Amino acid sequence: MCASEGITPAEVMVQNMRYFWRKRSDPACRLLAQKCANDAAPYMHPRLNSINTDVHTTLSLDDDPIDELLEEVNRRRQALRNGEDGDIVH
Repeated sequence: MCASEGITPAEVMVQNMRYFWRKRSDPACRLLAQKCANDAAPYMHPRLNSINTDVHTTLSLDDDPIDELLEEVNRRRQALRNGEDGDIVH
């Protein structure tokens, strides 16, 4: 409804923020300006997770941590089968 009248909710929040900021000598007005700024921020600044990014990584299979992890799991499994404590580090 407001947008059809030429003003959006974000614009109202920013106008209120500016109004209270002009009266910032009053501590209550400073707090109201801060509240308006906080309310308007999501409309003005996109959240990091909503920004499209293109990330490229290079993986090396030379030192594969999964292989090391699987070796450790197998070592512990075998130790348990032999009646040993699987947490013993050799």
